[in-house]
Amino acid sequence: TRGNNVYGPNQYPEKVIPKFILRLLRGQTCCLHGDGGTVRNYVHVKDVARAFDVVLHKGKVDEIYNIGTEFEISINDLAKRIIELIGLTPTEKYMEYVADRNINDKRYAIDVGKLAKLGWTPEIDFERGIRDTIEWYRNLAPEWDDVESSLRPHPVIAAGKDKPT
Repeated sequence: TRGNNVYGPNQYPEKVIPKFILRLLRGQTCCLHGDGGTVRNYVHVKDVARAFDVVLHKGKVDEIYNIGTEFEISINDLAKRIIELIGLTPTEKYMEYVADRNINDKRYAIDVGKLAKLGWTPEIDFERGIRDTIEWYRNLAPEWDDVESSLRPHPVIAAGKDKPT
């Protein structure tokens, strides 16, 4: 299978959604790479697990199945929506633009038609999924306290030690 931009509870905050949520909950800004105009599809982790099950039971050996949704959102709009759902205003105060990554696709989408022919469709729409995800991060267990290095705009780990970026 191939999936892209999976999100949901328990995701380590190196990815954009948990990174934005945890930074905001700690009083920090969302660090948007470049102009924030990149567009992404997002699929909830529970929908991905269901897709794996469908492929396992109905898929053909040696076939590739893409897992995703048709829902697209720019990183700018993603940040604004998360800021709003957390209840912070004004949204612009919590958006910080940083240098873009060296290689950052402006948009990439996948065709999930083959998986849909097996009977799979996403069940968790983005609005419900992002609300549930924010709530999960609000209620984090203490063992999640040591994630600061992942919350940097461009985390770098070298020789087992964090290097500031």
